Formats: sequence, structure tokens, C-alpha cells
Amino acid sequence: MNGFSVFWLCMGVYSFVLFCMVLGSLVLSIRQRRPVLLLFDAVLLVLTYLVNQCICIYTWPVRVGQWALNVSLWFAALPAWIHLPAAAAVTAAVLLFYRSHRHYERTHITAMSVKEAVDSLPTGICVYLDGGSILMINRAMETFWQRVSGEAPVSGERMRQRLLQGGFLPGTETGRIGGTSVVKTPEGPVFGLTAEEIPYGNRAARILRATEITELYEKTRRLRDMQKTLTDLNGRLTAYNAEIVTLTAETELLDARMRLHDEMGADLLRIKSYILNGGTEKDRAEIEARLKRNVTFLLTGQNSVVRDEYELMFETAEKLGIEILISGKLPRTEPQKHAVAAAIHECMTNTLRHAGGDRLEIAVEEKDAFTEVRFTNNGKQPEGEVRAHGGLASLGALVGKLPGGRMEIAVSPRFVVKLLLPKEVPDGLQSVDRG
Repeated sequence: MNGFSVFWLCMGVYSFVLFCMVLGSLVLSIRQRRPVLLLFDAVLLVLTYLVNQCICIYTWPVRVGQWALNVSLWFAALPAWIHLPAAAAVTAAVLLFYRSHRHYERTHITAMSVKEAVDSLPTGICVYLDGGSILMINRAMETFWQRVSGEAPVSGERMRQRLLQGGFLPGTETGRIGGTSVVKTPEGPVFGLTAEEIPYGNRAARILRATEITELYEKTRRLRDMQKTLTDLNGRLTAYNAEIVTLTAETELLDARMRLHDEMGADLLRIKSYILNGGTEKDRAEIEARLKRNVTFLLTGQNSVVRDEYELMFETAEKLGIEILISGKLPRTEPQKHAVAAAIHECMTNTLRHAGGDRLEIAVEEKDAFTEVRFTNNGKQPEGEVRAHGGLASLGALVGKLPGGRMEIAVSPRFVVKLLLPKEVPDGLQSVDRG
């Protein structure tokens, strides 16, 4: 028996195509876990398979059982107006199934949609169980792993060990930024690596991440280079500042000696007047005291060793016979320290020259972001308003160079010079400005 014809050949090919389409729809139904659609797919799959077998038996002479032969003859005897609508109906049903699958993929979260979303991420991700079995790995991680190791990702545990401990292809560099492991690939991109455990049902799983941090890595490297440069610069500035402190202290000490030298000239004139015109015992005692103080100061030798500014001021005060009383802690950071030392020098000089005192009192008080330093003496109080000129004007200008720093002068009820100094000076660069 041979019922071969163009019609039955086309029907045979068409039935086979329908069988494959129904089989694909069945796979999608299983993946999407849709039991109702799965049942319809199974029925259509059986029908398309039987139809295809009937056509094959009828068209080609094959040895089959009598029952199969009778079924194929009965199927072939059906008129075309039954075959064609039935084929069209099955085709329409399969197309509707595929449309339903597509709509379901767009509106529901499925394993495939999750995989596609993870594959679109620029961060490499690999999730695996304790034994190393990989549950999911995206394209970014596969590309990264092949780039640094030259092998396909097979075991998640092996990937973790090599990523965190090293052992990659030549040209690959490893390091750390903070607590993050870093791998620099031969092509140039830099990746940061992290590993952590995540819950997975009743078991524990681990996730590896490889995130490209090339820009962050380059910025961190530049910041480290800048930090090293600034550290070197700060060392040079510190040495320069120490030299300036010493030079300034010595210059101010020299100025004080010159002023005292001028005073000695005036004392000599007093002595001459005392000898020529006579004087009282009180005048004689005053001349002796002034000469003793001035000569002691002028006989002080120069010290070439770098000295602390406070130490120099206290030593000078002791030699001049001035007692310094301090309440609180004097600033120890530059440039505040230099400003206070300059104020001690100026107030000590004014105590001797103008107030005729022998004690300088310094009170230090911390106030929020500022340190307040007050200077008073036991000499006679000035009469009338006191304006900052000469040494006090220079001291006010020095303090004014500090951010927010200022000097205030009060006369009543007691003559007070008050300095307000910032506790912190950005970068401390102002410490070298001793204008």
C-alpha cells in the first residue's frame, strides 16, 4: 500500500512541525510551573504524535499491526474539510499558548527572568553551595573568571580560594583596599572581591561578587601619592617652622636688649645728674636697681641650641626679675603658641617700662572652639584710654592672622590684654607666617 502524494507529504511535515512546537510549549509550561497549561500541552502533544504516525503509516509502506493500519486508513479516509480545520485549530492553540507564555514571562518573576536580570548586571555574581556546586553564575563573573584564571568556572569553592588567595595568570596583580581584596587584570580593569554566606532553604550558600572599581582604585592610588607628598611637605614645613621660631625668639630677644640698652643710656644720664646735682637715697636705690637689672639682662649670652619659646620667655623673665603666674594650660600647638609667646614678651616689657611692676599674671580658659588668654600685671594702672600702638599693635596684627583670632584691651577695673585664639588652624600653614 502506498498512499504517497504531495498533500500527505505536506501534512506529514506540518504535523511534525506542530509536534515540535507543542513540545516547546510543554517545556515552557513546566519551567513556568503552570499545571493547567501543562495538561493541554500534554494532550496536544499526544494528538500531534498520533496524527504524525498515522500519516507516516499511510504514506510509506511499513510493517505494522492490523490495528495501527486500520487507524491510519480511517484517518486518511477523512475528508480534507476535516483535516485542514483541525490542523488550523491545533496551530491556533499552539500560537495562543506561546503568546500566553510570552505574556507570563513579561508579567511574572521566573527563574529565567531572574537569570536574565542577573546577567545584565555589571557586577560578577556566583552563588554556590558548601561543596562548591554552582547554583547560579552570571556572564560578568564568567568573563571575569576566564580573564584572570584562564579556565571555566566549575567549582564555586575553588573560585573563592583562588580569588581571595591569589594564583592567577601572569600580568594579574592582587592587593587590598581597606578590607576589600582587589584584583587588577592584565587588560587594566580593577575588580573588588567580596564573599559572604546567604540563607538557601535549610542549607547555607555562599555568594561571590566581583565589582569593577577601576576609577576608585585610581583615585585611591592618587590620594596615597598625594598623602605621601603632603607628609614630606609637612616634615619640611615643621623643620622650617622650628627655624622660624628660633629666629623670631632670638630677634625679639635682641630687640628687647636694644631697648634695654637705650634705657641704660638714660640711666647713665640719671647717674650724671645725680653726681652733678645730688639726689636722695631713694634716687640712688632706684638707679642701682635699674642698673642691676639691665646689666644682668645684657650679659646673657646667645644660645645657639633650638629652645622652646615659652622656655626662653620664662628664662628672660627670671633674669629681669619678673615673676610669671600661670592659671590653666598654655597652648602647645603652632601658630597659637607663637602668638602667646609674643604676647608674654610684649606684656613683660610693658610691665617693666610703663607699669613699673614685677609680676605678670596669665589666665588661660578654654571656650568652645577658642582659647582665651588674659594678661595682667601688678604695676600701676594706666590713666585714660589705651590704644594699641607699637608692640601691642604688632601683637594684634599677629593674632589677627589666625582664623577668627583677635586681641582686646581693657583698662577698668584693671588693665587686661586678652587674646582669643582658635583651637584649630586648617593645615597649620599659618604657623610659618610670622610677619
